[in-house]
Amino acid sequence: MGDEITARLKAQMKKSAELQTIASLSPVTKTEGLSSYEIAALVSIMENRLSPDSAVTPDEVRQGMRKAGYTDIAIGLSLESLRKKGIMKFEQSEENNFGNTYTICVLTEEGLDWLLANQARFTLSRTRSTSLKSTPIDDEDIPF
Repeated sequence: MGDEITARLKAQMKKSAELQTIASLSPVTKTEGLSSYEIAALVSIMENRLSPDSAVTPDEVRQGMRKAGYTDIAIGLSLESLRKKGIMKFEQSEENNFGNTYTICVLTEEGLDWLLANQARFTLSRTRSTSLKSTPIDDEDIPF
């Protein structure tokens, strides 16, 4: 259980580090027509969607971007500018078990195309941490 928690924490730290790398780009630098904070929002949406027909809430995007050091104004501006550029859209979710709906962020085909065309800019694999590698068990490890 402890190893699983450690692995999850390290994965979360890695995710934050990747978003911080994007955050380190100059706020006025454009990358393929997108600013660094727009890219961070787009990455956050893609990282949190589990299937082609799934979406994420604006709050999930905010949490990821805050961890990367972005302010709330940058988060709001990024979502609005991505919407205006047709890269993502806001929709209402289907009703949950309680009959409620909520706002979700959905990538458009243009957004998916941009991510696919620029995937070389992102870290796509994780390096295995030495602390997660299995260590051999010797006689001193056995309690009886």
